[in-house]
Amino acid sequence: MFLLSLDSEFDWELAPFFLGICFCVTGILQLLKNKQKAIAIIQIVFGAFCAVLSLELTYDWEYIGFLAGTGLLVAGILKLLKKSEKAVGIVEIIFGALTAVMGFECIDWAWGGTGIFSGAALAIEGIIRVVDAKRR
Repeated sequence: MFLLSLDSEFDWELAPFFLGICFCVTGILQLLKNKQKAIAIIQIVFGAFCAVLSLELTYDWEYIGFLAGTGLLVAGILKLLKKSEKAVGIVEIIFGALTAVMGFECIDWAWGGTGIFSGAALAIEGIIRVVDAKRR
């Protein structure tokens, strides 16, 4: 199904689906305790899919998928490179906030809600990561 949909005019519709799966799976892995390498790989894969599917960038909602996907991709790469939790958190906060703001711009579309929720999830994860890094 995924390969068939890549030939359609509506590839961007898969981006919110991938974002939702990514956040659910990474959340479950975090609850299962410290699967950071697996989480990073999942973020890289799903982030890349979301960014690539949104690359036409002719409509505002496509920027939402691109920003959210790129944020996940960069955060995942930084985790695999074992960069500081604070650096990963800052990336998540920046991309999450930008994604949420773009979501408010597109609130009339379903994509707007996707942007708000996915951006908020990414930003909150970043805030928690930065706060935890300061506690250590």
